[in-house]
Amino acid sequence: MVALPNGRYLFALLKDTPSAGWLFYPKMPAKEAGELLERADASNSRQLELPRKHYPLLVTFGDIKDPASVKKVDPADLGASFGPGYRLNSITVSVTDEPVTEGKVEAVLGWLSDDPEPKLSPASGRTTNIPFSRRVSHGDFIRR
Repeated sequence: MVALPNGRYLFALLKDTPSAGWLFYPKMPAKEAGELLERADASNSRQLELPRKHYPLLVTFGDIKDPASVKKVDPADLGASFGPGYRLNSITVSVTDEPVTEGKVEAVLGWLSDDPEPKLSPASGRTTNIPFSRRVSHGDFIRR
């Protein structure tokens, strides 16, 4: 989660990821993920810049208090979601010995439950044109 100066937030979803070891995104082939990790170890940088094709799903909310207002964010055009002057240069993953940060996402998303399964909006009964908020779960934001 990144707090932006305009009072809005950008979230990188953990959707379908087994762990941060897969660099936050499941579409990266294991071999490629392993090579990136080896390069980080070899350079002792403990930081990896993600290739754009492996960026996680980015989202924001029209109203942070309304989970159904979740919207996809185009990493190539942050201005479309947040206004002029916003852009994403890169995403860097850092390996650290620090303890896992807890409570920050929950503090912003006060409606977030301990149960990872609930979707962000109730079922509509539709089988087509299913809202994006129905495809996102509480567990996509945090791992417990």
